Amino acid sequence: MADDQRGSLDGVADLLAEHARLLQEKASYLESGKTPPTTMNFQLTKVVKLITETAQADRDRGGEHSGELRTLLKAEAGGGSLAADDALDLLADEDPWWRSPQGGG
Repeated sequence: MADDQRGSLDGVADLLAEHARLLQEKASYLESGKTPPTTMNFQLTKVVKLITETAQADRDRGGEHSGELRTLLKAEAGGGSLAADDALDLLADEDPWWRSPQGGG
């Protein structure tokens, strides 16, 4: 079970990296004057949804890494990650704990 929870943390980090990669790819399309494929927006949305589902599932099962997930998402959002910020907004709509100060239970 601890491996599953650690996997959640690693999985969210991987998803954040994937979202950043997709945004960079989309930006390169725009910079070259091309229209990005419509599917790219769906992929970006899907990644945010997966981050949200993974984080909430960890919290729901009492995952010991929930605080680490929250810290990771807050740090990434503070660093400009749109995926982390969007995920935190979606998570906080259901559970304000996600946007509460660190250390809040």
